[in-house]
Amino acid sequence: MKQKTKSIVTALLLGVLCAVTLSAVITVPDWETARADLLIGMQYETTGLDLDAVPGWLAALVMLHQNFPLDGWAWGPAAAGLAVLLCWVRGQREAKPKRTELVLSIVFGIAEVLGLSICKLGSWVFVFKNPYQLCVGAFCMAGYAVLFYHAVWGLYALLGRSRTGGEDFPQTRFAAWFAKAPGRASSLLIDAA
Repeated sequence: MKQKTKSIVTALLLGVLCAVTLSAVITVPDWETARADLLIGMQYETTGLDLDAVPGWLAALVMLHQNFPLDGWAWGPAAAGLAVLLCWVRGQREAKPKRTELVLSIVFGIAEVLGLSICKLGSWVFVFKNPYQLCVGAFCMAGYAVLFYHAVWGLYALLGRSRTGGEDFPQTRFAAWFAKAPGRASSLLIDAA
């Protein structure tokens, strides 16, 4: 029972990490925008808040909200859905990928965040602008790496591949369909994504 609870908690935490990563806004927040947002949120005119007396950590939290606007309703169900999916994938122990796939997932996570930064901002400032952005970029890279690794793990489970890659592992219906029509299966998978 203890192992099952640990697995569920791990899947839930990883699901939250992936949902937060997928909801990240690729932007470089600045102090002035954060301070202006803080004043709007605290209704500056009615509270008499002194802008210069605002603690730095409070403005940093507002900056964090500019990158991860989690005040919408959709990220909660997305995190729960990802947690259920990750719990199922992590239960497929015989299909767990090797370390090579883990390294490739990390590389893909890094490439995804750097590519999003170039696509949205024209440079790598989303990751390398300042220490705050480095932390946000590393968080997003970790989230995408977890997502890619578990996507490979789930694909291995659907294809019926064992950890050793041996032929004696029984095939699933999906693997048999994929082997029968690999072109059609690949195009349907690409269209679904």
